[in-house]
Order: sequence, then structure tokens, then C-alpha cells
Amino acid sequence: MKLLPFFLFIVLFATSLKAQPIDRFPIYPGCDRYMQYNHKLNGCFQERMTKDLDLYVKSVQPKHDSIAPIQVKLSMIVDQNGKIKSIEVLESENRKAANQLVHRVNQLQHYFEKHHKKIKPAMVGRRNVNFKMVFIGSQYL
Repeated sequence: MKLLPFFLFIVLFATSLKAQPIDRFPIYPGCDRYMQYNHKLNGCFQERMTKDLDLYVKSVQPKHDSIAPIQVKLSMIVDQNGKIKSIEVLESENRKAANQLVHRVNQLQHYFEKHHKKIKPAMVGRRNVNFKMVFIGSQYL
């Protein structure tokens, strides 16, 4: 029983040795000015993606302003080619709202492909890598 914390430490330490540090986070279109500041890229990604979802993807807005949007936390991968894939719901108060937001993110990816917009993928050294990230969005029902 006393060895359990020790083994847990060894497993976590060994896992962290395999992880490579990201030199550059994914860059969402319009966030190029933060290219040198990884800590600002995620905030810009969140902000721009939220705006683009409202601009380019149809969302049902309630007729009454009193209805608040439902917050949804998604996990997704920006792959080596800058495409959003493997979207999963991490947290949501409403499953229908979560599914609608996942659908809207997929529609945004199709919009990007159609209009030749691209997310610049994350990099380690000079190599593009997959990057798993969390997106917090909102959805009306």
C-alpha cells in the first residue's frame, strides 16, 4: 500500500517523458499577430472561433432575449493539416445543445475548406503535429 504513491509517480513521470513540448500552438485565421506568444494564441483561437461560428454558421437564436445560451465545453484535435477533428463533448447542461454545437463546429470546418481558410497547425521544432485542445462555446436551443 505504501508503494502505490511511488508507482503512481513513476508512471506519471514516464508518461511525461514521452510528451514533447509544443513550440507553437495552432493559429486560428486572424490570430497571426500572436504567433510569437503561445499564451495569447489560445485566447485568440477561442475568441475568433466563437465569432466565426456566429458569422458563418446558422444558429437558431431565440426570439426572446431572456433565454440564456447554454455553455458547452468541447475537446477537439487540430490535426497536422490544420483541420478540426475528433470533437467530443466534455461538459454541457443539455445534450441537445452540445450536439448542435458539435454540428456547428463541423459546419465551420466545411466552410473553411470551401473558402480556402486554414488553421495553422501546432508545431514541434519544424514539424506539424496534432494538438488536442478545449473549446468553450455557447449554444441556444
